[in-house]
Amino acid sequence: GTQAVDWIQVFKGHAFDVCEIPTLNQLQTWYLSSPYKAVNLYIGGISRACSNKPLSSAYIRSIYLQGWRLIPTWVGHQAPCTKFKYPFPYDVNQAYQYGVNNANQASARLKEYGLTNPDGTGSVVYLDVEHFAYSSACSAAARAYINGWTTRLAQLGIHSGLYSSSTNIRDNKYYNLGTPPAVVWIAEWYTNPGFRPDETVWNLRYLSNDYWIYNQRILQYCGTHSETWGGVSISMDSNVAEGVVAVPYGAPNLTQNRVWLPILRK
Repeated sequence: GTQAVDWIQVFKGHAFDVCEIPTLNQLQTWYLSSPYKAVNLYIGGISRACSNKPLSSAYIRSIYLQGWRLIPTWVGHQAPCTKFKYPFPYDVNQAYQYGVNNANQASARLKEYGLTNPDGTGSVVYLDVEHFAYSSACSAAARAYINGWTTRLAQLGIHSGLYSSSTNIRDNKYYNLGTPPAVVWIAEWYTNPGFRPDETVWNLRYLSNDYWIYNQRILQYCGTHSETWGGVSISMDSNVAEGVVAVPYGAPNLTQNRVWLPILRK
């Protein structure tokens, strides 16, 4: 049969994320003037904070053609022990189904935005699960929710990503799920925000180096602040990556296989 193609790349370098996608002119200036070469796309989800109306397959292709690599992000339901408006349930079976439903919605949006094969396979998307205070009940629900997400995306031929704080990843042992996230986007912030040229995804305070070790990590190392490059100021978060990013369907120089390395434990 024909070989399946994934429209993803391993990206090693600096990335930024921003609530509302910047204009193409802003992005062009930043690509040429800033150290950042990957940008996130809040493609949807019930808890997404900014509308991101410009996003479309054409807009995303234009961003890619400027040189950017992409971090598709889905902001779905949040933990029931938080004050977010749209929680997933405490009941683990229901929470699992919420994860499945979010996976179905996110994969449909990836396809709509031209980030998958015509059959909907072959991309990556990160589920944004905001920080919550640990309790056994909330943890069980979150693990079920994320397991629904990862399991369904695997069935759909999409690499499952998770955005989570390093403490939540540690406390909830997401690496021990039946289907662990294929890749992670870890939030662990410095008090003083700003670009750090020598930052790496390793030696974090709250997450061991033993998990997600094969180009499977993005690190968000500081929260929202303003940076100016080429005279253009954007309110954003700073990241560094040795991880997996998306590119549009049909883009050149892509991973030509569906092999995925497991999470190895030392």
